[in-house]
This record gives sequence, structure tokens and C-alpha cells, in this order.
Amino acid sequence: MTAPPHARSNAVSWAHRLRDWWIEQIIRHHLVVLALGLVLTAVAGWLASQLEIDSDLRALLPGDHEVVRTLEQVEANFGAVGSINVVIQGGPIEARHALADAIAEELADEPMLTEVDHRLESSFFIEHAIYYLDEPEMDTLVERVEAWQHYEFCSVAPDVCIEAPDPEAPAALQAFIDQKRDAVVEQTGFRDYYEREGIDALVLFLRPDGSSADLDFAVEVSAQMTERVDEIFARDGPWRDAGVRINLVGPYVNKAMEREIIAGDMVRSGAVALFGVILVLYVLFRSWRAVVTLLIPLLCGVTWSLGATQLALGHLNAITSLISSVVMGIGIDAGIHFLTRARRERQSHDSEQSIRRAFQAVIAPLLIASSTTASAFVVMATSEFPAFGEFGVIAGFGVALCLLAMVTIYPALLALVGVKPARHMPPGGIGSGTRALLARPGLIFAAVALLTAASFKGVHHMSEDGFERSSRPLQSDQSRAKTEADVFLISDILGRDVHASVLSVPDYAELERVHAKAIKRHARHVEAEETRVAELVAAPSLMPPKSVDQVARRARIAELTADWSPGTWARLEGKDPAEIDDGWDQPDDEWGEFEAFEGGEETGEETGEETGDDAAEVEVEDEGEGEGEGEGVVSAPDEAPPEAPSVAEGDGPRDPAAPAVLDPEDGKILKRMLEAEPFGPEDLPPEAIGKLRGEDGSWGLFAYPNYDAADIFTGIEFMAETQTYSEGNGAFAGEPTVYAAIFTILEDEWPVVIGMAVLIIAALVFWQVRSIGQTLITIAPLALAFWWTFGILGTFGLKLSLFNVPILPAILGIGVDNGVYLTAAIRREDSTKTGLHRSVDESGRAILAATMTTAVGFGAFLVADSGGLRTIGQLAVIGILSTAVASLLAVPTISMLIQRRRDRQD
Repeated sequence: MTAPPHARSNAVSWAHRLRDWWIEQIIRHHLVVLALGLVLTAVAGWLASQLEIDSDLRALLPGDHEVVRTLEQVEANFGAVGSINVVIQGGPIEARHALADAIAEELADEPMLTEVDHRLESSFFIEHAIYYLDEPEMDTLVERVEAWQHYEFCSVAPDVCIEAPDPEAPAALQAFIDQKRDAVVEQTGFRDYYEREGIDALVLFLRPDGSSADLDFAVEVSAQMTERVDEIFARDGPWRDAGVRINLVGPYVNKAMEREIIAGDMVRSGAVALFGVILVLYVLFRSWRAVVTLLIPLLCGVTWSLGATQLALGHLNAITSLISSVVMGIGIDAGIHFLTRARRERQSHDSEQSIRRAFQAVIAPLLIASSTTASAFVVMATSEFPAFGEFGVIAGFGVALCLLAMVTIYPALLALVGVKPARHMPPGGIGSGTRALLARPGLIFAAVALLTAASFKGVHHMSEDGFERSSRPLQSDQSRAKTEADVFLISDILGRDVHASVLSVPDYAELERVHAKAIKRHARHVEAEETRVAELVAAPSLMPPKSVDQVARRARIAELTADWSPGTWARLEGKDPAEIDDGWDQPDDEWGEFEAFEGGEETGEETGEETGDDAAEVEVEDEGEGEGEGEGVVSAPDEAPPEAPSVAEGDGPRDPAAPAVLDPEDGKILKRMLEAEPFGPEDLPPEAIGKLRGEDGSWGLFAYPNYDAADIFTGIEFMAETQTYSEGNGAFAGEPTVYAAIFTILEDEWPVVIGMAVLIIAALVFWQVRSIGQTLITIAPLALAFWWTFGILGTFGLKLSLFNVPILPAILGIGVDNGVYLTAAIRREDSTKTGLHRSVDESGRAILAATMTTAVGFGAFLVADSGGLRTIGQLAVIGILSTAVASLLAVPTISMLIQRRRDRQD
């Protein structure tokens, strides 16, 4: 139902009375207003100084997001996700090893680190290798140990050896040991240091005791580790002047660098934005008084908005870090329109009257334009996605508070210093640009249509490949130059990306179940060549197969070595049994398999003591019986007869043509294998168990990507695949999932946010013009400008990114202002060609100036070292200029065509 005429009249009258009262109070009490503004600015400035920059991309996710919660849980229980990676490259391998050892030794007790991981401790798995053998492999081991045993005895005592020994027995046993040792190396990927054949580099991992999401800690630990590693590198050592170089990379280093770089970008971009705004204002008004009087309320509004941000949020994120430049560019628009109108009125009135008349003329479009801009930011502020929400909150504060400064501080300042008249216009008061624009509206309309058609190819390219899929171009040029090559070098050394995602499982029994199913599913993905996971690592993958009964295996090992004497163990290690100092003084007693000769004791009882050849003859006969009973496996007597050959005495003949004996080092390894006891997951070495078990008793399942973790789209596939491995235990979380989660939310949120912004903008414009046709004319340039924007981006190979997509609603809100001001000016003048020319000329100048200042504010992002911030500048500048051009071409052209049609009808 339409309101009655008298009701509308009362509402308009009330609004006019409020408008006139407001400006009258500002002019009359301008000194008080300026004093209050100064106090408020001082307080806001102190609050703004407390703002901190949270440049971690994790801050772009909602705090209650599953990835964030899981990451926090993982970091609390398993330690920090990520590390400081020290790359040592070049020079002799001995120099690299020496430097790695020196760094590890020096930093072993560093309180900021939980571990220095510089060498793979594979000895535990080598020593327990027998427990990883299946039954056929165990049978092979038993056979080769017994064959070696027989060979060793027969080599020492060939006269008493019935069955010929296998001369290849030591080599066969050594080959078996080497095979199992190599199997451990193959499983872990490294034999000792983290290095790979063919790559003249190694890497060691410093694992901090705090999260990289804590940027203060990341900065501190990165600086401390860089200083200490540089100090070690500067010392005398094998690496000195040997062509060795070092570099520190990883999440901590990157985030510390990004924070420092963004802080520098804030200062640099702010200075560029301020200089650009000053330049535009001076070129427009050719008056330093105009420049200074506009800058004062602008700086007040920017300071107020940053102070409000501190109260509302308490921080800036990676996207909003340069928001002051944006607010500077947007906030000046109202002042430009105000001053343009006031200077025109000054040609016929005094300063105070000019201020009143300008305020009366522009306050309505100022409020509408600011409301449409702010509405876009308010819609963004309602999003739970911080990339949208925080940008909307800060920009919304900026628009509202800068408008407040422009309708309080600015008119009060103008009342104090006065208004300078505008320069004289050409005859008729209409510029040549306006005349040319409106002289051929049909030609302009055709040019617009042609430009729109020409943009099709670029738009199509954007639809095919318009989003930056890698997060690396979003980093700063400085950090990429310092770290990127070594990041890929580490991946080459490790054979996979170093950034794992972790699934937390509450207990070991559940972990075994989840891990077993995950391994089977991953195998199917690998077979189908569709996996994004290079490897799944958990405690069960380091344990023997479930088919191996460790207790039974220990019993079989004990059975194999049950009758081994100390001499046998000594020979296994390549030692001379005679040199064993363990109380054993029978040099030939090492062969425990021999049955003891007991005939002498029995004969002594019956016939007395036998001596000489008779005794020797009996002993040889007994030895022959022992050999027959042992089926060729010779046993050593407990008391060796004098005639028996003795290794201890060095008189035991060994065939010179026989193969070399078992390598003593390999023999020592086999000895440790045979002595190893059964073990459980809790018995795994600390360097392994510390990464796999949390402090709360939970266990981790680690999924390593087989792609560059910076690839966002592949990260989404990685998330989807790993989710099938979790078995209801939550989600895998890590660096790869952060980027993917941000994109997933962004993909869901931005159509909703833009759609809501368009609806609110359309509603506000309709409330101003009260006409569907005028509403369409006002907002149509937005659709046109967006098409042109994507066409330009696609043509020049520029892309959307995680950083710049959130400002699309801002471009809508900013761009519609142009149509609002043009429509208001056209409606304010007489419905004649002269009135249309005058309104377009006046508003067009202000629109161009406001557009330039806004473009300068966003353009300041282009000087940032951060690639992500530069993408914001690219999209914003192209979008804002496109909306200005579209409005200045479309709205006047359509209005002129309508005017001509009206004139013909008249």
C-alpha cells in the first residue's frame, strides 16, 4: 500500500529539518567539533597502535572449523606440525656430514626445540629385523646360520669334519644380513643422513616446541635458530671454505618472513596511497588548501576505523593487513563530492552559505552511496569465513566512520578556513569531454557493445583456468627467492613432500584397525593411479606383521643358539676366542654342539688312568661317533683333547682358497639380531615414537602428499581421499589441508555473499529512485563492469586467488556509487538536454576524482612484496576502473537516448 501524500510530505519535511539542523550546528560550533574530533582521533590512534598482524593463512579459517580444531589438537599432542629445515648443499660429503653433526650437537639442548632430527636411527629396526621375517625367510636364516656354523668348524678342524662344508656359507649369511639391512634402508629411504645419491645436499629438521600458528613464537624461534646455525657455520671446520652453503626454510621461517614483509608492505603501501591521493586531489582542485582540508578528516576517519577494528577484532589478517590504504581510497569520495559542490556554490554565495547548500544537495546521495558500499561490507561481515567477515567488518567501519568525519570534521574545517571558488568553466559551464560523450550516444552505445563482445574470449579463459591453484605465487617475492628452490630440493631428497597431514586416533587397537583398512584402500588407489597420497605412516607400519608371533619367534631364536658357547659368539663377531676374558679358559670349547668325551672318567674308575696313545685313540673314536650322531653337524666337546686343532693356538689350518669369512661388522649385527627381545609399539625408539604417539596417549596416522602441497586443487583431492581413510576418527589436518579448506569455504561463500550484496544494493537504489527503470539504469553498469573485468583478467593472464576473491563484493559496493551519484545529479536537474549536460559534467568530474583516489588506495597493493596482496590490487584497480567507465558511458548514454525520445514525443 502506498503511503498517503501528506505522510510522505511529513517524512521528507522531517528529514530536511534534521539535515538543516545538523549542518547548522556543525557550522555554529565548528571549533568544538574540531576539538572533539582531535580527542577521538588521539584515542583511536592509541588503540590502532595495538593492532597485530596475524599473517598465518590459518587465520582465514573459522576458529571452530574442523581443520583448525584438528590442527590444534594435533599440535597439542604430537608437537608442532612443521619444522625448521636446514639445507646443507655443496662441498665434499664429509664436510656436509661434519656440519650436520656440529649443528645437531650444538642445538641438542636448545630449549626452544623438542628435537634435532639429523640422522635416521635405523639400528633399532636392523637389530630387530628377525621379527620382521616371515616363516620361509626365518627358515632360510636358520639354514644359513647352521651352514656358517658348520663351515667355521670344518675350517678350523677339517680332520674331524665328516660332511664337507659349503664354502659359500659365510657369503650366503652375509648376503642375507645385507639384504635385511638394505630392506630397512629401502623402507625408511635413508641409510644414515637425510641425503640421496646423486644429490649433493642433505637436510636436517629442527622441531620447535611451539606452533607455527603462533607468529610471535615463529619469529622468535626462526631468528634464534638462524643466528645459532650461522654462528656454527662461521666456525672453523671441514666445511670452512669447502663450497658448502646453508639455508633455513620451512613453515616457521616462511611465516616469520611473511609477517615482517607484510609489516613493511603496510608502511610502503600506505605511503604510496597517501601520496597518490594527494596527487589526485591536487590535480583535481589545483589548491593545497583543498588537499589539506580533505586529508585531515580522511586521516581522522581512517584512524577511527582502525581503532574500532582493535576493539572489534584485535588483529589484522593477511588480506586485511593493508586495509588502511583501502579505507583511504574509499573514505575520500564523500569529501570530493562535498567540496566539488561547495566550490561551485561558492561562485554565487559566501563560504558558510556554500557549505549549507552543498550539504543540502549532496547529503542524500552521499548517504545512499555510502549505504550501498557499506551494505556490501555488512553482508561480508555476516560471513563466518574470516576472509570475508573480517574484511567486511573493517571496511564497513571505514566507510561509516569516514562518512562521519566528512559530515562533521570536514564542514567544521571548511567553516574555519573558508571555501575557495572553483575555477571558471568554459562557456555554458560544460566541459568538452561531457559534450563529446553526449553528442553521439548511439555511437557510444555501439562501442560499449563492441567492447563487451571483445571481452568474451577473456571471460571464457577465466571460466576455464581463472583461479590461481598454487599458493606459492601468493607468497612474497623475497621469501620465494630465499626458500622455494630449497623447498623443492628437500622434496627431491625425501622423495615426497615433507608436509604431512595427521589423523589422531584415540588408542592403539583402533589405530591398527584404521591403519590396516587405510593401507588396503590406498593400495587400490595406487593401482588405479588416482592417489594423492605418497605414503601412510603410523606405528603399525613400523611394527612386525601381525602374522609373526614374536614370543614364538624369540623361542626359535633361543633354540637356534641354545648350545652356542662364548667361543661361537666370538667367532660370529670375528674375534679370537682365546682373547675372550669371560672366565672361559678352554680354547676349543667354543663348538658347543660336540658331545663331551666322558670315557676317561669312566675308565679311570674301572681300570685306572690311561695315558699316551691309548688315550688319544679312544678320544678319536669317540669323536667319530659324535660326528655320526650329528649327521655332519659337528659339536665341540666340553673338554677339548690335546690333539684337537685349536684356533686359539693359531694352529688350525684354514683353506687359503676358501672365500673370505663373515664380515665382523655384519657378524656383530647378526649377534644383535639374535639377542633382540620381542617388542611392542611403546618400545619403538624415541625419535619414532615421539612423532607417532601424542602426549594424551592418542596415536597419529600420517599421510604424506605425492604432489606439491601448495597446489590447492590437488589438495582438495588429497582431503577427499584421506577422509576415506579416517574411519570416523575425524579428519586429517596439516599444511596441505589448510589451503584446500580455505578454497572450499571460499567456493561455497562467495556466490552467496555477492548475491546478497546485489539484492541489498538494488533495494537501497530503488529506495532512492523509487523507479524500477531508474534502478536498472543505476545498477546495470555493475554487470557490464564485471564482464569487462573478467575479460581483462583473462586476456592478460591474471587470476583470481584466495586473497582477492573476498574483495569482489567490495567492488560491487564501491562501483554502484558512481551510478548513484549520476542518477541523483540527473534527477536533481531539469529534464532537458542542458540539465542533463550540467548534471553529467558536475558528477562526472567528482566520479573521476573519487574513482582515481579509490583506485590509488587499492593500487597501493601493487607495490607490496606479497604476491597475494598484489592480486588484490590487480583485481580491485581493474574492477573499480571498469565500474567507473561503465557508469560514465552507460548511464549518461541511456539517459541521453531517453531524453531524445522524450524530446521527439514532445
